[in-house]
Parts: sequence; structure tokens; C-alpha cells
Amino acid sequence: MTIYADTAGETLSFKFIEESGTEHDLEISSDGVAWDGKFKTNDSTGNIVKPLVLKSKPPAPFDQYSKKMTLVAFLALGLPVDYRIMEGKFSAYSLEDGTLRGESTEPKTMWFGFYPIWSIEIHGNTDREMIELRFENADGTWILNEREVFRPDTMMGTLNPVNPMWRAVTSPTVILPPPADIAPAVPKPTLPINQAPFKNSATAVLTIKIDGMDMIDGTIVAYDGTTPLGGSDNIRKDPFGRHVALVSIGGHDSTVGKKITFYFWGNPESCTECNAVKLPIMQGSSTFTPNGEYGKASAPLPLMSSSDPNFSTETYDFSMSLYAKVKIDGSYVTTGKLTAYNGNQIVGVIARPSNPEYRTAIGRPLPPIPGIPEGFFLFMIYNDSNYVPGITFKYTKPDGTVIDLNGSITFTANSMSYDLDNMVDLSI
Repeated sequence: MTIYADTAGETLSFKFIEESGTEHDLEISSDGVAWDGKFKTNDSTGNIVKPLVLKSKPPAPFDQYSKKMTLVAFLALGLPVDYRIMEGKFSAYSLEDGTLRGESTEPKTMWFGFYPIWSIEIHGNTDREMIELRFENADGTWILNEREVFRPDTMMGTLNPVNPMWRAVTSPTVILPPPADIAPAVPKPTLPINQAPFKNSATAVLTIKIDGMDMIDGTIVAYDGTTPLGGSDNIRKDPFGRHVALVSIGGHDSTVGKKITFYFWGNPESCTECNAVKLPIMQGSSTFTPNGEYGKASAPLPLMSSSDPNFSTETYDFSMSLYAKVKIDGSYVTTGKLTAYNGNQIVGVIARPSNPEYRTAIGRPLPPIPGIPEGFFLFMIYNDSNYVPGITFKYTKPDGTVIDLNGSITFTANSMSYDLDNMVDLSI
């Protein structure tokens, strides 16, 4: 190969292009003749005995990402706090898929020649993705208490390095796989269900709440396994203003003592995403008893669940409630769904803002209240641990568009830190 250049000393790069058009960046290998890669006039490099060897460059660890942000920080670890952390690995991990998004193995510079300052470039493709920062050295592993939101093309702490709080952990956060699609557990039966074959009967008076919202219509069916025992598609408003379903339940002798499970299908007016939503009985007995009553007209049995089959409150030990407001395009939303996440796991869902119920709670419409937005959410979120930082939120428009929201909170069990006067602001 003859090489041409305009300037002596120019550093050259090499690329191999396959017939298919696939390109490979090349670098000079130590397996061949030594060369610094600079152009020298009337020079030659390599020969038939010891040729110049070019090999494919390994891809850079973050080449698949098109965006990045920079974080500059002091590292204050342990008790007593040590600010002079000189050795270890400072790294960033995605809480969406668990992949490494950046790392640094030494301080970038020294603050007034005494305090080490660490800098890390964080890579990604998705705005507002949640990032967990870790530091590892011979003394252990630390995780930043507050998770960071990925903000492309920003530099945090450049002029005034951030001084975050860290906590020691025995192992880094385990990122669970994204939830899988789940087929409905039972098919929707045709109503009415014939009660003639059943020897025994029972009744149920139920109220149904999905994603924190009362269901005003839809279909509710009682099952023994996958066998429908009875159902109703007539949810009525009782004299106390409650939306109640009355269900006649049949059963064979073999049904006695078996667990009854209720499933709900929503209508467009109530819950378009409700498809065979399982409604566990949380109060009283859930087994079939001849002539049994599951709720009464004076005290209906409350059933509640989530429209998302990957989320069930039964699997969590802790809960907290909060108020939240979401402003999009300059206005607080009054429709749409809010979902809370720990990483990529759903920990709370509410189907629509709570303001319609709040404003009519006293039996008549309320005028706007100073300081309270036209639309806001009141809902419960759940977790396996008492203290979990970095809970994030997504908003789903009525047309199904999902929007990642700004802000995050720390989950604290049984807390009501975010009330009407101090709502979580998730506006974008």
C-alpha cells in the first residue's frame, strides 16, 4: 500500500471495509513491525519478513449510546466521614436494564490541592432514565442515597462539585428483568351463568376499586379455579352513593371449602385496560360456604386491585400514600394514569387524577382551592423495604402515550410526607 499525505508527522488511521459495506476501525498491533502511525516522507514500514499488522479495534464500552452527561463530585464515605478518597472505582448503572453506563478509577483533580474531586461521564439513549451511582474500593461498596436522572448534555457539579450522601451496602442493587406480558388467567364468560346445575348457592355484595378508582360499570365473575360460578354486569349506585355489584354464586358439593376468586372486566367508561383483573378477598373468608354472604347491602365487601397484571399489592410488605401533581405543556393534567416505579418494577398505579372525587366529596362541586392545582393524584405506592430511594414516575395519556416524568422520591413506609400542601411535583 502506498500512502499519501500533505503534512509530514500527520497521524494516520486505518479502516477495513467489507464487500457488504461493513466497516471496521483498525489499530496497529504489537504482533508486527513497530510503528507510531505518523506519516514520514519517502519512508517504508513493514516488509515480507515482518509486516505491519493491523487488527480490528475493540468497540469502546459505551459506543452504543448517543448521549452523555457529566457528574463532578466529592466522595464522602464511611463514619467518620473520609473526604480523601484516592483509590477505587466510581461507576454509574442504569436502573432500567442494569448495564454499566460510565466509570472512573481515579480522581479527576484536587480541590485546592487537598480534596480529590471525581468526575464521571454517564452515557445513555433515553432522557430521564434513572441512574444509580456506586463506589467500590477495598473497604466495601457504597451506593448514592439519591438516584440521579439522566439528563443528556448537562454537566452537574462542574464549578461547585456535588457532595452527595452515600450508604454502605453488602451488594449492589439487583435489577430485575422487565415485566413480561401475561395472558388473562380466565376467559370472559357469557352472562348470565346458568345456576341450575349447582346444588348450593351464596351471595356477594361488592364494591370494586381498580388502580385506586371506583368502578362504576363492568363485569364481575366468581370462579372456582377456571370454572365460573356466577357473575354480574350490573353495577348500581346504592342509596349511600356507593357503586355496588350483587352477584349470585353457585357451587357443587365439591366446591364447598374451596377458594373463590373474583375477576373483573372493565368497560370504556370505567377501565379499558381491565381484562380479567384478579380481585383477591382481603377481608373475611375467601372459601365457598353454602348460603354464605360475601358482604351485605349495609357493608359491601371491598375488592381492589391493579389493571396491570405485573403489579399486585399482595406481594409487598410496606406502603405509603402521597399526593402528586403533573404539569404538561403548561397545565396540570386532569385525566390520564400515573404509575410509580422502583427501577423497572411497578410499585403503584392510579387510573386518573383524584380531583373529581375530592371536589365533590361534600356532595356539591367545590370551587378552585388556592394552592391546589386543578388536577392532582392521591394514591398508594408499595415496596419490599421500608426505605427505598429513587422511586420514579410515568404518566400515561388517555391516548396511551407514556411520558417519563421529572423528579423522584424516597419510599418511606407508612409515611404521609406529601400531602395537599406539599405535593410531589412531577411536572416536565
